[in-house]
Amino acid sequence: MRSGCWRVRREGLGRRVPLAVADGIAAHLAPDGPQQACVKALGLLALIAGALQLSRVLADPKPADEVLEQGIHNATALMRAAS
Repeated sequence: MRSGCWRVRREGLGRRVPLAVADGIAAHLAPDGPQQACVKALGLLALIAGALQLSRVLADPKPADEVLEQGIHNATALMRAAS
């Protein structure tokens, strides 16, 4: 199966949805579709997902919110640097 930039080993909604999001990010980064934009987009998606997962693990809301804020800051900085 192929999803924009990605060739996927297994099919399933859990695999297609994140790749569709990454395809949208890659299209924003490089409308002509170079492969490097696809790699950056997947890295950006991983960064966002990691910040979200980590913030959900923390019991105290203040550090959890700080992790989310830092994740947003890092993702925004990466998008600006890539475009």
